[in-house]
Amino acid sequence: MTRQHHPFVNPATGASECLYAGCGKEIPADHFLCRKHYARHSQGLIEPCPGDGCRRFKSAEYELCAECAKHPAPEDEPHWAAGDEGWGEFFTYLLVSETGEWYAGHTRNLRNRMWMHRMGRCHSTQDGDYRLAWFGVFPTRSDATARELELKRLVNNDPYAVLDLVFAFQANIALVQPLTRPR
Repeated sequence: MTRQHHPFVNPATGASECLYAGCGKEIPADHFLCRKHYARHSQGLIEPCPGDGCRRFKSAEYELCAECAKHPAPEDEPHWAAGDEGWGEFFTYLLVSETGEWYAGHTRNLRNRMWMHRMGRCHSTQDGDYRLAWFGVFPTRSDATARELELKRLVNNDPYAVLDLVFAFQANIALVQPLTRPR
């Protein structure tokens, strides 16, 4: 049986809002997702959250929406999570596509993960040409995951803040001068 989807009506404004978790964009009353999320839903990249009583939609790569799960599902390779003990650093990162779509993720091996994105081995970015725009280093996976969720909310709610973050980061990186070995 197919679920009927009705938009969330914000009690404060009376406006219908997109059901994608964390989006909140106003939409026509006869829609359930904003244009961006409906297009991704049509491609099979977004689906309803199966959480108990949840009406939101979520990325197909996660079991539950962020509100239901409180954190994304483990990375693609199950043995990565098993090897976290004793690992010294984790990365949260932002990718941007040529069309301006943002993707936030986390990993314990940034080089390998970027290779996986470039080779099309990550479901969420396999249909676009994404490049690394920002990264941060964290001591634990849970810290990296928490920052990833903050970035996903920021991408949905305040894209200008995302640009400020990326531009500040890239300005600092531009200050780095390569070291040369003494002869």
